[in-house]
Amino acid sequence: MRTRLLSFVLTIAVAATIAGSQGHAAEPAGTADGKVANPRIGDRVRIAATAACPAPEDIAQLQKLVDQNDVIGAEAYIAQKCLDLPAGTEFIVQSIGSQVFCGRPPGASDCLWMLQSAILEAGASLR
Repeated sequence: MRTRLLSFVLTIAVAATIAGSQGHAAEPAGTADGKVANPRIGDRVRIAATAACPAPEDIAQLQKLVDQNDVIGAEAYIAQKCLDLPAGTEFIVQSIGSQVFCGRPPGASDCLWMLQSAILEAGASLR
């Protein structure tokens, strides 16, 4: 599971690097019906398998390890600081940052930070 997750994270990192080198930001994730996932605070979203961390700084550190192709370091960081979430997990968007969002599981009080590119579906269709 961790190898598949890390492959997903590495794919995201490579795509973001390529988009950044072309002088524009990466596009938001697409949904299954081809629409752009553009989360807003209060939206319910369903995610792909991804790492979710308690602080945006944790996501930044994880991204740094991924950018350095440090697979072992990234796996260890996820195991120590973050959660390894399965695909299909639903969250309510609480806060949005640059390429990240904080999602709260329904019924929970705390939110977890993830990359916006992990969003598979967003919006009213999940309500």
